[in-house]
Amino acid sequence: MKSALRKYPLWLVTFLSFLLYSFIVNVLGPSLPSIKTELQLDDGSLGLIASLFAIGGLSAVIGGYLSDRRGRAFVGSVSLGVLGASSVLMGTSTVLPTIVFALLLMGVAAGFFSASVNAMIASTFSEVRGMAMNLLHVAWNIGSSVAPPVTASLIVITGSWRVSYMIPIPLLIAVGLLLYRFRNLERNSSYDSPVDTSNVLREMSKVLPIAMIAPFILALELGVSFWLPSVMLLTGFTLVEGGTIVGVFWGMMGVGRLVLGPLTDRWGYRNVITVNSILTLITLLIAWSVPVYLIILGMYAAAGFFLGPVYPTTLAWINSLNPRLGGSLSGFLYVLGTCGIFISTVMTGFMIQITGPRLAQLTFFVFAGLIAVSGFLGSRMIARGKS
Repeated sequence: MKSALRKYPLWLVTFLSFLLYSFIVNVLGPSLPSIKTELQLDDGSLGLIASLFAIGGLSAVIGGYLSDRRGRAFVGSVSLGVLGASSVLMGTSTVLPTIVFALLLMGVAAGFFSASVNAMIASTFSEVRGMAMNLLHVAWNIGSSVAPPVTASLIVITGSWRVSYMIPIPLLIAVGLLLYRFRNLERNSSYDSPVDTSNVLREMSKVLPIAMIAPFILALELGVSFWLPSVMLLTGFTLVEGGTIVGVFWGMMGVGRLVLGPLTDRWGYRNVITVNSILTLITLLIAWSVPVYLIILGMYAAAGFFLGPVYPTTLAWINSLNPRLGGSLSGFLYVLGTCGIFISTVMTGFMIQITGPRLAQLTFFVFAGLIAVSGFLGSRMIARGKS
């Protein structure tokens, strides 16, 4: 009992850090229309700029490797400092090169952070790994649901997209220091540092069939987050209405993780991923087919609910295959996921430019379908490899 209680300060700080991290990342979506106007960009170029975050995230595999070697709480706290620096750069930027550098730096920080803290929680709460990962990612949904409407409202009130990047900085500094302070709790958990990382590449190849789910999940999640406000604005709705839908989408993902997360260990990782992604696809198709605001809002809320457990469950699944290399494997999963973010942001931007905003939403449906297919096939390939 005493050992279990020692874990919770680390859990709480990690939860708060995830919340702030998600807020900063999701400021970009509602800011894109203002950045487009200010810098006089077309939608294709805007998509390339948004994808810079994903390019920086390719460093996650390095962050995961370092976290397995040096400690996951330590790497997580350092990445929060870098995330804060990139947010300040975005909040003070006046020229395109600064924005480019800030988004790349933000992607690097996000990759390091995601790889380290996901592995830390998965190993610390190994007996209920699926539930623990889903509950942790509720923090992502809180930050992600708050950021779009707050940012859109501040843009309308202040006329600046930069304000939202400065708001979380004081709290981010405090939480980063606390995570560093509690790093010894991690070392006393089920994670033992240092570990043998000489077989990292071999283990990555083993989990690749499951890891290939990640690009489609993050492509869908961040595609909606980055582009839906612009799509709604271009189809006759207001920026605040678009930001509200994204906020509800992320908020209901958190509800889905709270409600369905405790059941994932019992239902099985593959079943959760496959069934929920199919339900997500159906609700997105309804939202696209009936262009009425309340229906779009309701269907994106339902899509968020069903999609919510999918990424944390994939993280739990991949960590269960080799917990001692959890940081490296979580980083590998995130790197593949950022490839999906890059493809999604660029593809959607160019589709808006070429086909218009309505047909551009078809990318969301494609990714939802690919999640289901890759989850089903990946599990069969892993099972075949063990037999």
